[in-house]
Amino acid sequence: MNRKTMSLYCRRLQMESLEPRCLLAGDTYLVNFQFDEVLTPTRYIRDVGAVYSNQGGGLTYGWSSDHTDVSRDRGINADQRLDTLIHFHQNQKWEFGLPNGTYEVTVSVGDPEFASSYTLNVEGVNFWSNLALGMNDFREQIQQITIADGRLTIDQGSAAEKATRINFVHIVGLPSGPNSSPSVPSITEPGVPGQVLNPTDVHMESVGFFDVDGNLHKSSDWEIWQTDVSPQIVWQTLGIQGVERLHTHLGDGVFINSHAGRTDLLPNANFELRVRFRDDDGSVSSYAMRNFQTGSASATFPLELADVANSPVPSWSDADTPVSVILPAASPNQSELRVESQAGELLLKFMGNNGISNTMINPAELSEHVNVRVAIVAGSNGLMLESSNLDFSDDHGGPHTIFLPEINLTANHRLDLWVSSDGSTYYGSAGQTSPDFSNLARASETSVEVPFTAFQPGYVVEEVAGGLQLPTNIAFVPNPGPNPGDPYFYVTELYGTIKVVTRDFSVSDYATNLLNFNPTGSFPGSGEQGLTGIVVDPVSEDVFVSRVTATNPADPNGAHHPQVVRFTSSDGGLTASSSTVIRDMIGESQGQSHQISNLTIGPDDGLLYVHNGDGFDAGTALNLDSYRGKILRMNLDGTAPTDNPFYNAGNGINARDYVYAYGVRNPFGGAWRAADGEHYEVENGPSTDRFARILRGQSYGWNGSDASMSINAIYTWVPAHAPVNITFVQNETFGGSQFPPDMRDRAYVSESGPTYALGPQTRGKRIVEFNVDTDGNLIDGPTTLVGYTGNGRATVVGLIAGPDGLYFTELYKDLDAATPIEAGARVFRVRYVAQQPGDYDYDGDVDGRDFLQWQRSFGSTSDLSADGDRSRIVEGNDLGIWQSAYGSGPLSTSVVDMLPAAMATDPLSGCSDSLSPAVIANLASEGIPASLNGASVTGFESPSTTPDERSDQIEAVEHALEQLYAPNLSSNQLAEVASPIVQESDDSTSDTTWDDVWGNDLETKL
Repeated sequence: MNRKTMSLYCRRLQMESLEPRCLLAGDTYLVNFQFDEVLTPTRYIRDVGAVYSNQGGGLTYGWSSDHTDVSRDRGINADQRLDTLIHFHQNQKWEFGLPNGTYEVTVSVGDPEFASSYTLNVEGVNFWSNLALGMNDFREQIQQITIADGRLTIDQGSAAEKATRINFVHIVGLPSGPNSSPSVPSITEPGVPGQVLNPTDVHMESVGFFDVDGNLHKSSDWEIWQTDVSPQIVWQTLGIQGVERLHTHLGDGVFINSHAGRTDLLPNANFELRVRFRDDDGSVSSYAMRNFQTGSASATFPLELADVANSPVPSWSDADTPVSVILPAASPNQSELRVESQAGELLLKFMGNNGISNTMINPAELSEHVNVRVAIVAGSNGLMLESSNLDFSDDHGGPHTIFLPEINLTANHRLDLWVSSDGSTYYGSAGQTSPDFSNLARASETSVEVPFTAFQPGYVVEEVAGGLQLPTNIAFVPNPGPNPGDPYFYVTELYGTIKVVTRDFSVSDYATNLLNFNPTGSFPGSGEQGLTGIVVDPVSEDVFVSRVTATNPADPNGAHHPQVVRFTSSDGGLTASSSTVIRDMIGESQGQSHQISNLTIGPDDGLLYVHNGDGFDAGTALNLDSYRGKILRMNLDGTAPTDNPFYNAGNGINARDYVYAYGVRNPFGGAWRAADGEHYEVENGPSTDRFARILRGQSYGWNGSDASMSINAIYTWVPAHAPVNITFVQNETFGGSQFPPDMRDRAYVSESGPTYALGPQTRGKRIVEFNVDTDGNLIDGPTTLVGYTGNGRATVVGLIAGPDGLYFTELYKDLDAATPIEAGARVFRVRYVAQQPGDYDYDGDVDGRDFLQWQRSFGSTSDLSADGDRSRIVEGNDLGIWQSAYGSGPLSTSVVDMLPAAMATDPLSGCSDSLSPAVIANLASEGIPASLNGASVTGFESPSTTPDERSDQIEAVEHALEQLYAPNLSSNQLAEVASPIVQESDDSTSDTTWDDVWGNDLETKL
C-alpha cells in the first residue's frame, strides 16, 4: 500500500456533514479548497472551484470565475487540508458571504508537489507578497479583518496565472463591541492530570460555562498538543457546536503536523488537552489545560521462542495451496527469510538456491525466550511472493504458524515483520528493538474467522450471522417457532434498521429507514447515535425499539430527542407492518452516545422499562421533571402506570410520572434477574463505570463527578471499561441457555472498551461474569468468559442469553473496513460443549431424571436442556442420545423417526413402547415412569397449587404406573397409589418436591 492509499484509508474515518449555519456572531467557518472527487476533512465545508453562488446550508461562497479546472489533490501530504489546493487564475478572487463586522481569518497556502511564489490579500490586507515556497512547504497566517460589503474577499493581487495556491481558510466571528470573555472552562475528562488513556479513544469533556454579560455558550475550540520533545499541536476541532462543545472525541476533529493522516494518537506518549469556550457574541475564554498520557494501542502479545524444533521439519507454503514456497533465482545475492529475535539472533532461516530449492538453517537453541520477528531480504532481482504460511513446532512440541503477507520488494531491500502469539504479522522496521503491533500485515486465519476466544474450559465461540452494520442490541423471540424460516431473534443497527434472524440464521430486513436524519458523522464522535434498544413482547410478539430522532425533520442536523416505537407484524414477525411512536420525549435533547438505550419488559408486571441517558447534561439526572438520566417505566401503549413511584396525575402527566429510578448517566445495559425479581443495569461514567441493582424510586446520584458513579454500585470499573450490556443466564430464561448449573444465576456483562480500538485491550473487548447474592451484594467477579484475541477493530456490544448459549454482536467489521460504519459485523454465540451426552439435568450422570427432562421439554424451542443433538428443538433424536448413554442399545431408526409425530398427538403413545425393556426396568428401579402426560409438565418444576393441576398430575401418575405395573395392579389400586404420591409432593408443610417424589423408589410406595 503506497503512502497515498494509506492516507486515504485513514482519512476516510473523518467524515461529517456540516450543520447549516445561520451567520451569527461567534460562528466558525472552516473551508477546504480541493478537488471534487476527494474526501473533505472533518467539519470543513468544501470549495471545489465553483462560481460564487448559494452552496446550501445557508452559505454563499465561491469564485469570480470557474476554478474547477485548477483544483488539485496531490496525493503526497498526509494532512488532507494541505494535500489539496486551488490555484488562483490571474486577476480573479474568492469570496464568502458574511454579515458586516469583524472576523478572525486564518489562511494557509502552499503546494505539496511544486515550488511557487505566493501573494495573497484578504479584504485588501496583505498576508504575503511574492513569498517563495518550495515543494511541500506551507505558510499559515491569522489576522483580524473588517467586512463592510457583505463579502469576505481573497485575491492574489497582480500575481501571475496560477502562482498562488490556497489550501484552507478559517473564519471566526468576533464581537462587534465591548464584550467580556467567558470564564475559563473546567476540564472533567480526562478525569485527573496524568491519566493514562487509550490512544484510539480519548474522551474530552469540559463544563462550567459562565459569562458575566449573560451571553450563551456558542462553541468550543479543542486542541491536543504532544509534549514529549518539541511541543506541537497534533489534533484540533475549532468552533464546534452542539453537545460536542462540551464533550468531543478524536473523530470530531483533524489530526495535523506529526499526526497528520492518523486516526489515533501515538501510543506511550505525553499530551496536553486544551479547550476554550466561545460565547454567542464571539468572545473566547482563556484555554483550560490538562496533561495526559497514552498507553499501548493494544494488548497484543508477542510470539516468544527459544528454539525451532527439527521435527517435524519446518515448512513454508503458499497460503491457499500446499505448494512449497521456493525463493526465485537471483544473482549475485539470493533472497532469504529469517526468523529471529529482536536483537537479530537467528532461530530459523530459509535461503534461496537459484530457484531450484531453499536452503534451511536451524541453529542451536537460544539461551532464553525472545520476541519473534521475521526479516525478509530480497535478492539482487527483487522479490515478489503471494501470502504464505510458515509452519513449525517449538522446543516443547507446540505447533506454530506465522502468517506472512504478500511481499513486493525491490532488489536488496528488507521487510521486517513482528509476530504476535497467534502468528499474525505486523509491519516493523530493522531499527526497532521491541515489538510494534500497530500496523497489521496479515491476521492469523483463526482470528479472521472468530476473533474471540472463550477463556473458561468447556465453552466455544461460533459465528452465527453476519453482514450487519453497527449492530447494537439483540432481542430473542420468547417462544420461537420450529421451522427454519421462523423468526429467532432481532438485531438493531445503529443507523436505522431492524434485522430479523431466522432459525436457519438467515438475515433479512424487518424494518428500515427508521431515522429521519443522516447519522453518519464521525466515529468516535457525533456518529454514535441512532437506533439502540430492542425487546419483544412475549404476549403479542410485537417489537419495541428506542431511538433518537430529529425534533424538526426539516432541520435534521438540529436538536434530537428520544422516542420509543412499537412495531407490529402481519407475516409472523418477518417484516413490520405498522409502527407507532408510543412515547415521544420532545425537548429532551440527546445526541451521540448518551442517548436512550436499553429496553426490557418486566417479567412480573409486563411493563416496559426504558433506559435514558443524560444527554451530556448531568443536571438532568437528578431532576425528576426530565426524562433524561433515568430508568423509565411505562405501559406498552406508552402511558404512565399509576403505581409508578412519583406518579401524580394532579399536575398533569409529565416526565416525573414515568420515573422508576433516577440519577444515572449513560445506562446502556439492563436485564431482569429471576432470583430476586429485580432489574440490574450497567452504566458508563467519565472514568468510573457502574454495575448496580435498580430499585424502585431509588436515586443513583449522578451529579457530573466520578465519585457519584459509586453510589449504590455493586461494582465499579476504575478506570472505565465501557460496560454496555448485561444479561442473566438462569433457569427461568430459556431453561439456563444450556449452561451448566454452576454458571447460572450469573450476570454476564459486555465491556466494549475504547471506541474503535485496535487488537486486544486490557480495558474491555470482552464478556465478564459476576456472581451476586440475592441481596445484590457482589460475591465474586468480574471473571472473563470471552475475550477479543484478534487483530482488528471488533468489540463486544449487544449481549443476551439465548436458548442455546450467550449471543453477542461485534459493533464493527473486524478487518479491512474503510470506515467504522462499514457493514460486515457479525453475531456470535458462546456455547457450552462439555455436557455429558444424555445428561439433560446437568448433574453429572445420566439417569431417569434426564428422561423426565426430555419428556417435559419435548417439542420445545425455548428450553433446550434436553436438546442432545444441538438442533435447537427437543425431539426424538435427543431421546435416542439419552437412551444410548443410559446403558441400553440405541433405538431403531424407524422408532426415532416416529417419535415426534406420535408424541405430538398423544404423549403417551410410543414412549414406553419405544424404550427397550432394559431401559424401562432401569427407570422402574429408580422410581421413574416411562411416560408422562404433557398436561402435568408444570408439576415437575413446582408443587401443584390448583385442583385442576392436581387432577392432571394424578392422572399422569396413573398412566405412568399403569405402563410400569399394570400386570399386577387394578385400576382402583393405581388411583389409590397415585393420589398419595401427588398429595405428598403438594404438601405445603413438607420440603418434599415433585422431583423428590419421582426420585424415590416407587416399589416402596407400592
